[in-house]
Amino acid sequence: MNRRGVILRASVLALVLASLVFGSLAIYYYTLPPTSGGAGVSPPGAGQVAVSASASPSQGLITVVYNGTTYHVPAKGPNAPNFSCPAGTAPSLCTILQETCGNGVGSAQEPWKTCYNCIFDAGCTGDNACDPYTHQCGSPASACQIIAGGYSQVG
Repeated sequence: MNRRGVILRASVLALVLASLVFGSLAIYYYTLPPTSGGAGVSPPGAGQVAVSASASPSQGLITVVYNGTTYHVPAKGPNAPNFSCPAGTAPSLCTILQETCGNGVGSAQEPWKTCYNCIFDAGCTGDNACDPYTHQCGSPASACQIIAGGYSQVG
């Protein structure tokens, strides 16, 4: 074998190995869990949460100040489930979740709730799955979920 053939084969081998390493690293970093948000991590701005006493006891409402916006939300009923905060939840967010998680109002009206921190009100139903990046319910994204969800039907 001549010298040019050896150099060509070594170059091709080095290119293939570099592609494998790069591809493996790309897959590894792509599949890492998100660094912010998650089951026990508070959503952005959670440090700005404040809960005041019930403003209208006769109406069963409590006042919540979240990220500078005031919300009047229903208080939990007497038979509502007890809520315990996931590990790592900010204390101010934990307080608001203990007061509101289980009141029957979803994340559209109460933005501090996600499908990770309050499954009583913001949990996913049916074929939906909780997105680990947005913390909202959404359609299945993987091929396995699509097939399992019944979306593989033709016609």
